[in-house]
Amino acid sequence: MRWCRGPDPDIVDNEVIVHRSPVWKMALLTWLGLWPVVTLMMGTVRPLLAALPLPLQTLIMTAIIVPLVTWVLMPGLTRLFRGWLVPP
Repeated sequence: MRWCRGPDPDIVDNEVIVHRSPVWKMALLTWLGLWPVVTLMMGTVRPLLAALPLPLQTLIMTAIIVPLVTWVLMPGLTRLFRGWLVPP
């Protein structure tokens, strides 16, 4: 049953080598991007939301922070720190 074994190891077609960063480096880089955004939001947006219950405040703030960090900051940070993230 050839289909159970997977691809033939002797055949290489469009091989892509993926280098994974150590988890601790990605965690540190995530914190580096997240900390200033959270600090800025706490100082600017949270006072505007002070009349709302705390769970609603955090819901609104995280709805802004998560996409910003995911699609704006992290791609830039991973490019900037690519040499440090991927071992030679």
